[in-house]
Amino acid sequence: MPHIDLGDVKCYYELHGEGAETITLLNGLTMSTVAWAAQVKDFSPHFRVLLLDMRGQGQTVGGDEEVYPLSRQADDLAHLLDKLGIARTDVFGVSYGGIVAQHFALQYPDKLGRLLLADTFAWSDEVNRALHDVVVQAWEVGGTQLRFRVMLPVTFGATFLRLAASLIPVLEKAAEALPWPGTKAMMMGVLDHDLRARLKDIRAETLVIVGDEDRFTPLHHARLLQTGIPGARLRVIPGVGHAAPLENPPAVDALALAFFRGESLPE
Repeated sequence: MPHIDLGDVKCYYELHGEGAETITLLNGLTMSTVAWAAQVKDFSPHFRVLLLDMRGQGQTVGGDEEVYPLSRQADDLAHLLDKLGIARTDVFGVSYGGIVAQHFALQYPDKLGRLLLADTFAWSDEVNRALHDVVVQAWEVGGTQLRFRVMLPVTFGATFLRLAASLIPVLEKAAEALPWPGTKAMMMGVLDHDLRARLKDIRAETLVIVGDEDRFTPLHHARLLQTGIPGARLRVIPGVGHAAPLENPPAVDALALAFFRGESLPE
């Protein structure tokens, strides 16, 4: 799949499906486009699906800085859409991708259709800042392996850790391939994230979903998004943690498809 030159970065992207409308999937912090395989399979019969690696992720190259501002990640998405001739897109962002999606919604409202925010937050509070410090210290002491192990129980719910134990080494190996400087620059960009006062300005039809075992961005963060964004709806996915689209794709994708197609949401 191709790269597109966005100036100081060459952005890796993929397009799947032949639908008239586009859904853009925005990665979590340590994700890449490969993590969306289930969603591509479920969404592409109905929509065109755009995947991309943001600054600091996967196969996108360039833009080596100590901090990647969230507003610039949103700018990159807007420029990518322009280069691809996509005037308007629905957006499904998980965790870090959900944060970037909020900035995109505020900076480029005319380019946004529906907005799905999964396992994410509007405000980097004291707990999130403490987690940031722990992750940085873990990497400095034990590299990628310790960082992965520290985040494992924060990222996944108990059911996934029990039933998908054989996948953990695979996920750990994938994490080892992530360049730490890019990940850290993305994390630094989140430290000052606080859109609490601006959520009221998001006009896109919005669905917020969260796993009921999400220890990283727990339910109170999802409720803040729901109450802050006019008309936003909230659904809680039972038995999953912070990586809901990976932990339970059937439940998440059924909700997402109903939402993006303008249908009644399953309970």
